[in-house]
Amino acid sequence: MYKTLQILRFSLLNAGHVKLDTRWNYDKVISPFSRLYYTESGEGRVYHHDREWVLKPGYMYLIPSFSYSRYSCADTMSQYYISFLEEVGEGQSIYQIKKFDYEVKATDQDLQLMKRYLELNPNRSYLDDDPSVYDNQPVLMSFLQKNEKLTASAILESRGILLTLFSRFVREENHEPTKGNQTYELVAQTARYIDQHLTETLTVESLADQAHLNVDYYSKVYTEIYGMRPVQYIQQQRIHRAQLLLTTTNYSLIEISHRVGLPNMSYFSRLFKKISGSSPGQYRKDIWQH
Repeated sequence: MYKTLQILRFSLLNAGHVKLDTRWNYDKVISPFSRLYYTESGEGRVYHHDREWVLKPGYMYLIPSFSYSRYSCADTMSQYYISFLEEVGEGQSIYQIKKFDYEVKATDQDLQLMKRYLELNPNRSYLDDDPSVYDNQPVLMSFLQKNEKLTASAILESRGILLTLFSRFVREENHEPTKGNQTYELVAQTARYIDQHLTETLTVESLADQAHLNVDYYSKVYTEIYGMRPVQYIQQQRIHRAQLLLTTTNYSLIEISHRVGLPNMSYFSRLFKKISGSSPGQYRKDIWQH
């Protein structure tokens, strides 16, 4: 885990302070980047990960990349925000390795760090808060190019601030209810193995062997921890990795299918559509074109 965190890389897209009203109402948002909010006043709502989060003053919120989400504001709301790309290794997400809380009570220091971050990165706010305007490849690339104009000191301080704010959401123990249970810890290790070896052949049998459990019991425990069978988890993580590569690289569809461990292009396309709702080609077209 230490080595993984050492190579965690952030790329700033946008940062700003905004006053929102009832026009902030968007559904079916799946962004390739993460969002970090500090609610200053008013109230809004964000739905993601099968739950609705009420954006309350004095709290910070994290919306991970590739989360199916929707946003709304019934009256008015004032908030600070930062949007950024995150990566640990080629095409791998920190969310596949660590677990996170999505709401934390903010401190005075958090607010001061948010304000300082905006000072270091001026003129990085959205010109339009509609995701359909900025959530596409050409616009994202134009945001990233602005980072090249930052001074070395601004880059280093910005990275430190973002790491500090991001660290507030890290859940130190995965699956607290099972802490201390050796069987559960062994199964959790196989999940981390899956995330780090998606390009390889992964079978439930080999994973059960790693956990020193028979296949049926391993699948039962895995489902208790993650809410899905091992095969479903493997499929989901492979498609999430493919979505990231489709968004952030120019790799061909065939190359991406190999990089996520699904070399059969026909099966890759069917599974991608089943999980994401669109074909790989259509997904890339929707992201890259406005």
